[in-house]
Amino acid sequence: MQNNPEKHLSEKSLIIPIFIMNSGCPQRCIFCNEKIAAGNYAPEVIKSFFDGEVASYLRWNKDKMRRV
Repeated sequence: MQNNPEKHLSEKSLIIPIFIMNSGCPQRCIFCNEKIAAGNYAPEVIKSFFDGEVASYLRWNKDKMRRV
């Protein structure tokens, strides 16, 4: 991927990170313990949580023309 210095910020997508927890591995090392790796996220991503996270990032985004 090449950087194009002429590309305007509004042409770049805004990435909203939402961590989806996995209940696969029962171990508690740094790689398998998602609470250590990602923070205190809800075990299930429900619509109200998702909507709140997206709204929060959209308020934070300074370039309002940027697509999501």
